[in-house]
Amino acid sequence: MSRFDLDTFLLAPSRGQLDVCRKRDLLEVAGYLGLTGAQLLLKMDLKEKIASVMEERKLLSPLADSAVLPLQPGGGCVDSGEDDVAAGCKAEDAAVEKVAPEGGEDQQRPPFPLHGSDPCFPESRLGSPENARLQLRLARLKQEAEDKQRDREYKFRKLELEAETSIRLKRLELEMQAQAPHRSSGLSTGLAGETE
Repeated sequence: MSRFDLDTFLLAPSRGQLDVCRKRDLLEVAGYLGLTGAQLLLKMDLKEKIASVMEERKLLSPLADSAVLPLQPGGGCVDSGEDDVAAGCKAEDAAVEKVAPEGGEDQQRPPFPLHGSDPCFPESRLGSPENARLQLRLARLKQEAEDKQRDREYKFRKLELEAETSIRLKRLELEMQAQAPHRSSGLSTGLAGETE
């Protein structure tokens, strides 16, 4: 099994390669791109963030699954075995820096800002105002689509009823016209018999 190689990935990045990367591989790519707060993101969100940043920097085509650069053979994120865990954990190990304060004692602190203190860090998916606006817009669009569908069904049913009504009226009219000669002939025979 091969290990993830950042340089090989950067030669020809693609969404397909991002899809098979492990989180630690994605963290390595995020570190290269200078993304802050990457350690705090879920793997799926991190992958989306990396893809969007790479699209902005023209490293990844926004519409295609291939990179803007020509594809080089042998590159990519390939899921490696557990025996490569120690070698691939550089990004995870870098998540905590040792800092020697003035007192001389080593303390550990995360290198990334906490949630809410970094303007680039997205707010939680469920509580962000932008997400709420999007949810509201989605609900409105669904409601409009349902209203349009109901309106179409109403108009269609109205046309059906109008067509049925006009057919019934024509039938009645034809029946009355068919019966009218019988009545007029019956009336004329009855009048002729009375005059004799």
